[in-house]
Amino acid sequence: MSDYKWKTKKEIILENAQKDPFLKIEDLAKLADTTSRYVRTILSEGNISLMGLRKQYARSMENIYKNAVDKLLFNYLQQATLARLTDTLNLNELLFNSPQEFNDLPGNIWEDYYYQSYLHQIKEKPWCVSTVFLDKDLYGLNGGSLSENELILELSNKLETVDLELSDIELEIELSTNQLARILDVALLSPLFRVKQTIKQDARITALMLVYFNSKQITLSLSYKDGLLINRKTLVG
Repeated sequence: MSDYKWKTKKEIILENAQKDPFLKIEDLAKLADTTSRYVRTILSEGNISLMGLRKQYARSMENIYKNAVDKLLFNYLQQATLARLTDTLNLNELLFNSPQEFNDLPGNIWEDYYYQSYLHQIKEKPWCVSTVFLDKDLYGLNGGSLSENELILELSNKLETVDLELSDIELEIELSTNQLARILDVALLSPLFRVKQTIKQDARITALMLVYFNSKQITLSLSYKDGLLINRKTLVG
């Protein structure tokens, strides 16, 4: 139920102008059940310019896109203190800890998605494995191999040019199965940090990012200001 009947025409005009600066004067007048002349008077008295509000809205949307790019899981990997010491290898083998990780992906993941795994290591000692699934139709990928830098550029470009939703980062502890235990050189059923992030378009997952950390080597924390913080627990090598 609308609460407009409790508000003055002036309040209705100002509220709707702030909420949607792309409304026309005539639209604001109709919503407030008044005249276009009165709307112009109210906006003038409040020193409010619809064009100015539109520019402000556009700048805020640009900041949202920039913030989304900054919050990409793979960006956090590259910004970690130990990243400058890290060699990142593209792997031909698809790495994951459990098939349940893919339960939310629609369609046939082996046909509809491009996938790639990366091994992150220092002095040939692994500390992290990352895997990504990308919708082939949206990202235009159908084979070949993307480096981690190319992947970040591809994801950043889509976040800036397409209406997509980047999820928060999800952190869980899992016990390593055979594949990741072997790759990360840990004992079977060792605790791993599993970090997950998705990108959606109209509630459909178009990108799934998974990162697995050796919990004996890495500490993780979440900061309101800085996002995911990745540090070494002990020296590697």
